[in-house]
Amino acid sequence: MHFGLKQKRGIGAILNKIRLVADGVYKHTSGSTTAPAIVPFPGWPRVDEVKRNVEAVLDGIEEIIDKDPNIRHMVLMFDKIATEKRTCWDQSSNKLLGMCLELEFNNEVDIEKMFKMIDKGELHHTAEATVGAMGILCGNHQLYPACPVLVSGDCKRETG
Repeated sequence: MHFGLKQKRGIGAILNKIRLVADGVYKHTSGSTTAPAIVPFPGWPRVDEVKRNVEAVLDGIEEIIDKDPNIRHMVLMFDKIATEKRTCWDQSSNKLLGMCLELEFNNEVDIEKMFKMIDKGELHHTAEATVGAMGILCGNHQLYPACPVLVSGDCKRETG
């Protein structure tokens, strides 16, 4: 995001780049690498899903890390961001994202059920998402940017 702002890009262009990264299709201007596709989490993140995202982010940079003696530390950062209150379908997992529950999409009946649950107040759209990103503290600009490994929505409603 910082790089996009330095290039005087608008928020729409920056968000479009983030979407392309999430879809796994963004390529650096050199064209030599692609950003890893991370899996979003409908509901609570599972250890195996987070592990898969961490492995995808670290894939290909282990050799650079091993050769760089100036790496100081690796940190895991968390932040919350506001989200649009809307539903979207994740093609890779066949799940509906953007709600406080994990729902699979099998047919139109599932969509109708979802809308009825929203109308009854049994299901809510997410209001914010927790983003977890790994950052490597070093001077190498290939390694320094934070890499998201966790995105999990929350409807901010008390349950239980």
